[in-house]
Amino acid sequence: MNQQKPPHEFPQFNDDVRDAWDTNADFWNERMGEGNSFHNSLVRPSMEKLLALKSGETLLDVACGNGHFARQMAEHEVRVTAIDIAPRQIENAIAASTEYGEQIEFLVADATDNELLTQLESKKFDAISCGMAIMDMAEIEPLAESVSRLLKPGGRFVFAVMHPAFNSPNGLSRSVERVEMEDGRIVDTLAVKISHYINPTPYEGVAIVG
Repeated sequence: MNQQKPPHEFPQFNDDVRDAWDTNADFWNERMGEGNSFHNSLVRPSMEKLLALKSGETLLDVACGNGHFARQMAEHEVRVTAIDIAPRQIENAIAASTEYGEQIEFLVADATDNELLTQLESKKFDAISCGMAIMDMAEIEPLAESVSRLLKPGGRFVFAVMHPAFNSPNGLSRSVERVEMEDGRIVDTLAVKISHYINPTPYEGVAIVG
């Protein structure tokens, strides 16, 4: 008997994510282009190494944005299905990817949508990527639960996120403690205190000023 999957647990947050990225899509496309220095020097090389994709293999790129990572993978003769929740992001991705033809398929799709993820399961991918996006999703359970069904045996799921220890404005504090020792030495102790680490609360922030 098939177990019915629950609807979105945080529908309002999901709508907020879609609206925010749809509104900022053109600015993001102009600013990001084919990847900024952070992406091209750290994120992309690390993800490429872990994905270990070969010519002819298939990739599901989740939250693809303007499609820059999908295009970079297509350069290695990988066939890519790239999805994003924001329609304008997909429009920009398609416009910038015409030279790749059917090698990249772009879809407006919500990675928190159980029904959509179930439909994608029939494709069976060699790998799944999600670069710098999981922290923006209203909920990650649907994607996490679907990964094993979306991948072929031996498939790889690689994602990159901002580390919460260094990128948590809500629940992050830094302190300096200065102590004079008995021998007269001054010792400084630096500390980072994190709260809400295991169960972070959603918040809106500014990633790029524009």
